[in-house]
Parts: sequence; C-alpha cells; structure tokens
Amino acid sequence: MENIVEIRNLYKKYQLGDLEIFALKNINMSIKNGEILAIMGPSGSGKTTLLNLIGCLDTPTSGKIYINGEDITELNKKELVKLRRFYLAHIFQFYNLIPFMTAIDNVELPMLIAGKIKKHDRLKRAEYLLKIVGLNKRIYHKPDELSGGEQQRVAIARALANDPLLILADEPTGDLDEDTGIKIIKILCDIIKKERKTLVMVTHDSMIASFASRILKLKSGSLIED
Repeated sequence: MENIVEIRNLYKKYQLGDLEIFALKNINMSIKNGEILAIMGPSGSGKTTLLNLIGCLDTPTSGKIYINGEDITELNKKELVKLRRFYLAHIFQFYNLIPFMTAIDNVELPMLIAGKIKKHDRLKRAEYLLKIVGLNKRIYHKPDELSGGEQQRVAIARALANDPLLILADEPTGDLDEDTGIKIIKILCDIIKKERKTLVMVTHDSMIASFASRILKLKSGSLIED
C-alpha cells in the first residue's frame, strides 16, 4: 500500500458553552509509506490536534482517518488500544521516561506490555536500539543521570521497540538547545530511513522541518500549504 495514512474531510470541534471552536476544518491529506512529514504552523493552528487524531489519542468530530487501509474512526476502544500498541509510536517533547527505570528498562517496557517477545529477545532488541541511537554505554543509567539529548535518544529507541509502522513526534527537539536538537533530528531521520518507517513530526522550527521530505502547513485549523 502506497499511503499509510489517508485523511478525508476531517473536522475537530470543541464546545465551550455556546461557543463552537474548530481546531481542524476540512482536512484532506495522505501520508506515504516511508515518508518523513513535518507539520508546521503558528500556535493554535491545529498541529498537535491533527497529530493526536492520527495517533488515536483523540477522536474527530467528523471525517475519516485510514491507517494502513483501516478506518480508525470505526474502531472501538479495545481495537484502538491494540492499534496504538502494535502499529503506532509516540515521541514527546518532554521524553516521558519512567524516572526510576534505567534506559534499557524504559526501552524494554513497551515490549513487555505488548507481551509478544520473550525476555531474552526483549533485552537483545533494547540493547540493539540503544546502540543505534549511540547510547550503548549508557544503558544502565536512569533519566536523571542523562542529558536532555540522551533522554530523547532513549525515547526514540523506546518508540521503535515494537517495530511500529508509524512514528508520531510532537516537538521532539522543543526542549533541547539548537545544536543538540539538530543532532537528535539527524539521528531520528537516519533511523527512520534505515528501519523503513514513516515519521510525522510537529515542529515550529524551520531548521528541524528541513530534514523532512515534505512540509505541511496549517493555519487556524486549515491546510494552507502542502
């Protein structure tokens, strides 16, 4: 299948008393397999809302979202959990690592929750993933013993743990200085290409967006440039 994501006539509306606020209005777009897509726009433009809808963390008011050919707007809660667990992965601005767990434990955790990989194989894959992000000498360090850039590299390794089809990153360099952010995005994009994954990232930084194969721009909930 050429497109991993298809979005048709997508709307997201919030009701504040008598006031209707449209976070997204009539979004139509596709994301190709293997693509690195950057979503840009001013604050309040709907970037994170769109990412959360694609990532099954929120539901649309109307419209359709297809992931790998499946209409996710028709799935129940149990089916959405399964989809998120096995086919999607998230990278957040503030890492969201478990503070009392080592780097290798944080990467192993999604595999443990999925319950499909034996312990020996989980550890082997976690070690491999930490190695490809350049942290093979820091695998037994806890988050507070790692720099911000190192924590984000652990988060990237964790996102790849269950071999997802689609990785969604919300301001993945937003908490890092410019030089570290560029290093992290290079690592992430290199891994995405090597592992033949698809990446969708929200960013306000044009330098970070320049690493994408395509840039999509939103303004006031509408797609204004692709």
